Amino acid sequence: ATYLFPNELKVDELVNVLKEKKIGVVAHFYMDPEVQGVLTAAQKQWPHIHISDSLVMADSAVKMAKAGCKFITVLGVDFMS
Repeated sequence: ATYLFPNELKVDELVNVLKEKKIGVVAHFYMDPEVQGVLTAAQKQWPHIHISDSLVMADSAVKMAKAGCKFITVLGVDFMS
């Protein structure tokens, strides 16, 4: 279960970009466990990351925008598009 222990350097790199560019991330909980593992680790350093179902993703994106995020990255699943 390596997704439980993502590469810390990669997580730090991601967080640095998210902070620098003020990017929020919403991801569907059907995303691959590896993606969720990295995002969960990154949440500890950047609060504008949320993993949930599609309805809550939208609500979270609005909150992130109101909190100052300039961009929102949406990680969805193919069969829902």
